[in-house]
Amino acid sequence: MPKADNTADVAVAVKRRQSGTTASSGPAQPLQSEGLAFDYDEFNVTVADREVLEEVRTFFVSVGRKRTDEIFECGQALAKVEARLPDQKAFDAWARKACRITRRGAANYIGVYRNLTPFRDRFVSQSVPGSAMYKLISAEPSVIDTVLSSYESGKPLTVNDIGRMVFGGGDITVKNDGDLGGREGLRRLIAYKTAVGVPEVMDTAVDILSVIIEALERHRGGKKIVKDALSKEIVGPSRVLRQQIEWLTWIGTVSGPIEKGAASLKPRSEGGRWAALRFTLYKMGGIEGWPKASELADWLSQEVLPLLEWLLGSEAERARSKAEISAKRRGAKPKGENLTPKVLGVTTQANLEPTTQAAW
Repeated sequence: MPKADNTADVAVAVKRRQSGTTASSGPAQPLQSEGLAFDYDEFNVTVADREVLEEVRTFFVSVGRKRTDEIFECGQALAKVEARLPDQKAFDAWARKACRITRRGAANYIGVYRNLTPFRDRFVSQSVPGSAMYKLISAEPSVIDTVLSSYESGKPLTVNDIGRMVFGGGDITVKNDGDLGGREGLRRLIAYKTAVGVPEVMDTAVDILSVIIEALERHRGGKKIVKDALSKEIVGPSRVLRQQIEWLTWIGTVSGPIEKGAASLKPRSEGGRWAALRFTLYKMGGIEGWPKASELADWLSQEVLPLLEWLLGSEAERARSKAEISAKRRGAKPKGENLTPKVLGVTTQANLEPTTQAAW
């Protein structure tokens, strides 16, 4: 059985269900223990653990038809029970008899809680149904992001499409229809742009951040950050990242007489962190704008690192994992071998392209 989750207790949610009402099932009705055909003595469940299991049982059944946020809550509650029972057999028996769910059903709830929690706010804001989330339990972060981006752009993918993305390896994204006009055609082009572009931004940012994290870790270990070597790794990708973000977020505006065609693109937000990120990426994209070597570590740790972590949100963990793997590989190299990492596979030439050649 897995170890207990180091997360917030579900007791508050349980009591809320017991004493209040739910949006989906009306007043919560605590269940009685008499009808439960589960022998706790057979599995040597302690009295204290029995109370927790009964608390979770009451919570789970009282929820009724489950909203997106409640699916996460149920997954957390079931994970708590799973950690307290001695083995999978005991948990399967308890889930079936106490919660009226199969082993597969329990695994789906727990999988959503354990694997999709980093994206929870986005799932909840879009009211993504459980059937779609269950398909995404084993998906890569980029696939999850693509699906969520589709929802956020107003064009949710079907459960079958999501299944093909996750299990079949198909490149199923928002349809890129170059022949459809009207508002719907324009909306589809924008949806396609978002579905493809957002994961690309995240991947490029992860690459850059992982290099910076590794360089700072070496610096903390007493090694000097070599400005020229570091610039070869992040100058080009920084230019690409800036243009990727501009491609997704800038809007067209008329800056003079419309009959003279005085139009240009400008950022949607002129201030705040997006503006700070844009300025920093511009600076990162040319070594002539970098601070001197003695100030490089402070600049990276105090300005660059926080902005990239803010951009990535929960996906910053991917960069930390990548940096750790890269550091271990460096440590395994023979002494005297060139330890400069391979330059990221991103060209320094960043260009904007139409989302469909057929349409433009």
